[in-house]
Amino acid sequence: MTTLPKVSVIIPVHNSSEFLSPCLESVLGQTLTNIEVICIDDASTDNSLDVLTQYAAHDSRLAIISLQNNAGPGAARNIALDRATGKYCISCDSDDVYPPHALEKLVVAAEAENVPLCGGNIIFMDYALKRILGVGDCVASTQFFERAVVNPREYPPVRLAVYHPRYLIEREFLNAHGIRYPALMRGEDPPFLAKLFCIAESMVVLPDVVYFYRGAKPGVNKLLQADALNDYIEHIKLTHDIYLKYNDVAGACLFLALTVENMCCFSIYSKFTQAQRKTVRDILLRRVKMMTPLIFEQDYAPYPMVAREIEEKVAMLKKGPNCYLAWIFFKKINSFCKGLARKFLGCNLGKR
Repeated sequence: MTTLPKVSVIIPVHNSSEFLSPCLESVLGQTLTNIEVICIDDASTDNSLDVLTQYAAHDSRLAIISLQNNAGPGAARNIALDRATGKYCISCDSDDVYPPHALEKLVVAAEAENVPLCGGNIIFMDYALKRILGVGDCVASTQFFERAVVNPREYPPVRLAVYHPRYLIEREFLNAHGIRYPALMRGEDPPFLAKLFCIAESMVVLPDVVYFYRGAKPGVNKLLQADALNDYIEHIKLTHDIYLKYNDVAGACLFLALTVENMCCFSIYSKFTQAQRKTVRDILLRRVKMMTPLIFEQDYAPYPMVAREIEEKVAMLKKGPNCYLAWIFFKKINSFCKGLARKFLGCNLGKR
């Protein structure tokens, strides 16, 4: 009698041979050994497939699915989910790594509480996986500081549908509710998680670190890469519509407010072309109009947003793409000048 694997680890791979060995070694070296590892080579043009083949030759738990055409990470994960046989599924990016006890801790907690979903903490590393990166208040708000069984629609650190590799999910739960990734090259995980969080009535969260995320190569911003914006726009529509479909108004408002914050920050918005700014502005204003006035009345704590500030940004966006750019530029300059003034004032006072 063949024993089914406890966990199916799904790894989409596209031109990541430089990082594959650390990733695979961290997966195959887990203290939980009863796993299957499904790697989908998504039409790589480097030697990623060769690396996968070498590891598969030495470990029968690793299976390879080779695609002839680049389908994207969402479609690749769906192919693996359809072939998975484990009780649970978890997704790992091909350039990231697990700590040794990650899968064991997630499985033990999920089975102990008899819930379909378990999540742990994610640590953001530099490009070389040598240093922990400082994270902003928004990312810090998604950290788990306790072991608890929670309702994902009511537990603030889970409210934001991001960082899917830190979640272990019961495979039959995914299949029963038809939860799959959209076929996007970028931003495929928020729609997946939004539906998962809207449907699951309970989950267990752990304060343990279960995933190390490799930062982007210095100077690279994935959102600004060719054709990435179109997929980001599509993922905004898909994710927001899922929250609305399941009548999760608080989730819809939080997602949209954070999208306004992220897409319209100076470092991103200023790098868009004129046409891209108009596209971003139009989609955001249409969605905000759907949620007005609720989006301006939410208490977004513990996330670092204030409804009044979101309303102010939306008001400036309505005046036009360039008007908004000038406004956030002068706000940034004003903040910088105030910081300098405080610094020098403090120095002068210290010498008196």
